[in-house]
Amino acid sequence: LLGFPSGRLRPEIAGLQATKGIEVGHCQLPGWNYSGLEKLPESGLQILSPRADYADVFVELSKVQGLKFLTPKSPYGLLGTRNWLKAIEAAMTSPVSFETAFGERYRQLRRTWRPLRALAAKHRLAFVIPEADLPALGDGRSLEGVPLLPLVREMGFGIDLLLWSPPTDTAPMSDPAQAAGIRVRRFSTAEELDRLLCEGDFSAVYSDVCHDRRLLRNAKSRFSRSSFEPGFDGAVRTLHRLLRICQLPFHRRYEHLWRNHGLQ
Repeated sequence: LLGFPSGRLRPEIAGLQATKGIEVGHCQLPGWNYSGLEKLPESGLQILSPRADYADVFVELSKVQGLKFLTPKSPYGLLGTRNWLKAIEAAMTSPVSFETAFGERYRQLRRTWRPLRALAAKHRLAFVIPEADLPALGDGRSLEGVPLLPLVREMGFGIDLLLWSPPTDTAPMSDPAQAAGIRVRRFSTAEELDRLLCEGDFSAVYSDVCHDRRLLRNAKSRFSRSSFEPGFDGAVRTLHRLLRICQLPFHRRYEHLWRNHGLQ
């Protein structure tokens, strides 16, 4: 495994493969060592993360003779993890049937998923991003390989896109996201963003800034990239986590304190 999350998330991915009778020999990046790199040829298949920030490293590895590579889409969400495993299955010389290894477990997870998804449908999540960077939310190559938009849609949340666009006389292009049921709002100044955050009926806003004051003063909870975990169990934990964030009353309850103290 090359380029997948480290820490407690990595054993989950490795465990998924072990369940199929596939042994994970080595995990490299983030974090690596020379002995592990030297042993890469012992593996029949090198599974690469689609993360763009590792692309140059993977190009160098591809020059090593005798290594076989596979770059499936990121294993996030139930469907994404399922497709990731099936892609590995198809690449093996002696494939193990996904249905045999995971069929019943996947059906049980779907049954657990449905009521949680119904709860998620009562909430909306917002993303603040430059309009030019919008593809990064869904391509699985940016944001450490997390395909945010497809993932939160699979979980059932409504989505608001707050897109920064520089002032222009040109009419904005039509939004494919709008046609797909995602609400789109544009802003070009900090004051306009503040108004959108204040008036929006979304429960939480994506931000990688801890204690984001824009969200505090507008009584909005925050979620971030660290809220998302790969794998089947990681998908369920992620959905639980996002629901807790959406239901958290803290920011709404103490909104008057942020405003009364002139939080800027």
